[in-house]
Amino acid sequence: YLMDREKIPDVPAVYFVRPTMENIRKISKDCENGLYESFYINFTNPVSRPVLEEFARLTVQSQSSSYISRIFDQYLNFVCIEENLFSFQQPNFFTDLHDNSKSNDEIETLLDELTNSIISVLVTLGTVPVIRCSRVDEISKVVAGRVEKVLRILREQRNGPLSDSVIGRIQNFQRPVLILFERSCDLTSCLKHPRTYQALCDDILGINLSKVKCDVDGKTQKYDLDTSHDQFWEKHRFDDIPTAAEMNEKSVQQWKQDSKTMQVNPEAHANAALLDSDVTNRLTTAMNMVPELQERKNVIDMHTNLLTSTFEQMKNRKYNEYFELEDIISQRQLSSQERDKLIELLRNPDCGTAIDKTRLILLYCDSLDPVRVQEELRFIEKVVGDQPAINLQPVKQWVSMRNYKTASTLKSGKESSRSILAMAESVGKKVASGVKTLIGGEGNETPLTQIVNMLLENTNAGAATESEIHPYFDPKLGQSGNQPPQNRRKEPFRDAIVVAIGGCNYAEWQSLSKFAKRPNSSGQTRNIIYGGTSVVRPDIILSDLTQLYKKQNPEQPKTTH
Repeated sequence: YLMDREKIPDVPAVYFVRPTMENIRKISKDCENGLYESFYINFTNPVSRPVLEEFARLTVQSQSSSYISRIFDQYLNFVCIEENLFSFQQPNFFTDLHDNSKSNDEIETLLDELTNSIISVLVTLGTVPVIRCSRVDEISKVVAGRVEKVLRILREQRNGPLSDSVIGRIQNFQRPVLILFERSCDLTSCLKHPRTYQALCDDILGINLSKVKCDVDGKTQKYDLDTSHDQFWEKHRFDDIPTAAEMNEKSVQQWKQDSKTMQVNPEAHANAALLDSDVTNRLTTAMNMVPELQERKNVIDMHTNLLTSTFEQMKNRKYNEYFELEDIISQRQLSSQERDKLIELLRNPDCGTAIDKTRLILLYCDSLDPVRVQEELRFIEKVVGDQPAINLQPVKQWVSMRNYKTASTLKSGKESSRSILAMAESVGKKVASGVKTLIGGEGNETPLTQIVNMLLENTNAGAATESEIHPYFDPKLGQSGNQPPQNRRKEPFRDAIVVAIGGCNYAEWQSLSKFAKRPNSSGQTRNIIYGGTSVVRPDIILSDLTQLYKKQNPEQPKTTH
């Protein structure tokens, strides 16, 4: 859109843009130049009054307002990556949110954009959910209040996108729960080395909007990972990597067997008339099978290349060593022998990349109490001193953020072990060990999955302590804000929309998807939609923490004598 375009005055133009001042000025310039016959403006989310007034002023001033045919609010300020997985495409949200140098106006703009994106998802789904969050998570609580306020306005608007006349009267038992979760409540799920196919592809190769690249015979190949067209990916992306490789080999064998049915062997037929008839039938069948077999071959080749590239990286980076240590760290404190093994791994230059080691160090430090962590961090700094590529700044930043959050929770005077944050920390230590253990597998959910399970079951909805721990907002009730226990729904929820503020990841997505397929206390499966401000990988998280550390600890200029 930023490119210069040729004037085509006899055709209408459809614009699909964000409602920003920059964009409306560009559109106004197009109107002034009469680039098109008429303009249909589609905004990704509702345009604010100041932006709309500026748009009107500019077009009236240039006497080009007659070119504007219609303006639409489309409520599409998000990207659907695959079924039930979405992203708001706000990659800098985590750093901007925790950057102390940001002004109040900048933070307000950031939260407004997040609120608009959440509303876009809800309008697209045509639902007005109950909203839950954590008491100790102030960001989620603020966003929950903003979302509730906008939902009330949209419900009261005549023929509004969420009015009863448009979406119908949704019965209480059909309503979903919107769960808001701030990323800093659990960072470890983003940093553990995963074991499953999709999560490993993202961790090692990097998935961007369902597209991935890998090297094949010295050339870079680009692939689309589409669950709607790729049955293998849809069925096996949550499998551990050995199982996915085994199923891919079975697909290869099945393809070879099906290919043989296309072969014609004239010598096997003695009767010429029968031969002609049989050959004709077989050729017809073969011609019909060729496109399907070729498509299957392309899919098999793609997954063979992806699995091969992933296996090679896992072997070269010695993922098994990290799996073992991370499993132990998730369950309990390391013994002296296990700690020695961790130190030996950090010292070994051939055991993983610098990012792998930084991830492990952060996970280890996160498992320690605030007093011991500083002592261990100083020791680790000496251990890796001869490896300048290992960056400890993100570890220091996270330790600082964690200590601050813990202090704030304790200062509130409430029992921190009852909060979502404390729950996330305790649940994170229950990950089962073993080479075949999956991140987010059955009986081994991520902290977020445990939280979603608790809020869906809704077992303590009427308790006074529950009112304090997990605020409850309901845009359909008369009073706004956190609802008292007597006003809350008591029945379990079946549907959930989970938003990770600060970034979602494939490990949590897998965990939630597997959890949704298991029957709840009523014997029903659940429907969970998951997304966040962006899809984050370990290297992105570490980069974000590094940026925050540098902003909060600027280097002092060296003095010369």
